Amino acid sequence: MPGWKHFWRTEMKVKIVDIDALFDQFLADYIRNNRGKYTEKEWESVIPGLYDEFGKAPLDELDGACPDEYYKAFCGSDLCAALAEHIEKGVSVSDFLCEALASADCVDELAAFIDNEHDEELVSYCVNILNDKNSTAGFDRYFDLLLSDETCDDMKDLLAEMLANNPEAAKERALGEYENAGSSAVYLLEIFAACKNDDRVFDILMKELVSHKNDLPFYLSYVTKYGDERALPVLMELIKDDKINYLDFKELKLAIEAFGGSYDEERDFSSDKYFKKLKGEKQ
Repeated sequence: MPGWKHFWRTEMKVKIVDIDALFDQFLADYIRNNRGKYTEKEWESVIPGLYDEFGKAPLDELDGACPDEYYKAFCGSDLCAALAEHIEKGVSVSDFLCEALASADCVDELAAFIDNEHDEELVSYCVNILNDKNSTAGFDRYFDLLLSDETCDDMKDLLAEMLANNPEAAKERALGEYENAGSSAVYLLEIFAACKNDDRVFDILMKELVSHKNDLPFYLSYVTKYGDERALPVLMELIKDDKINYLDFKELKLAIEAFGGSYDEERDFSSDKYFKKLKGEKQ
């Protein structure tokens, strides 16, 4: 009926149902009714198929609709409201709802939830769904959160990862914020390391490396990921430092080789605490 979906979208509210709990019960019933039918190894391949089967099964809790189709009948703004209500009520957010959101036209509605005023779990869902959409609609808000002292480290890690998934779209603001980013500057390195062929980015990564010799492997990882062979002379100088420890030496040697160089001088690390620990010696 041509008017059914329109009626559904405008007059019906998305039901807040714990689909995952219903699947758990569906799975428990199936296992009980098929006990002994499969080996433990076989169950590992059977269970994913059961989730697909469950998705096509009509549910009374969804007014007779199946999870695969139920959420597709709603517009993006309704689905976003439902996502927020799931989080508010402590109801598990199912893959079916997330998949519907990933397909719906709702990037602006999802981005609107991305701030420190909303629940962190809700923000995380919105960020991940926008990433699934390959959308940059929330990038300005990502940066606002990333640079805020009120944002927790786990959230900053997530935001930096998502911005780094589209580094060219994030690069210019990251460059603009870098000098005044304070303790949050380290998260911008994740974005810079994913960029390519930009002297401004290369200079920042090298500056961070040489100014953090006490945390060399961490900063070296970003230089290595960026992958510019111009870093090689700097790495060769760093590895010659007789004050570096054995772990830093090994990391530098690997990075030098990754850039096509080599370092073959003999070094004595017999008194180094990390060397002793790796060799099982008493310190």
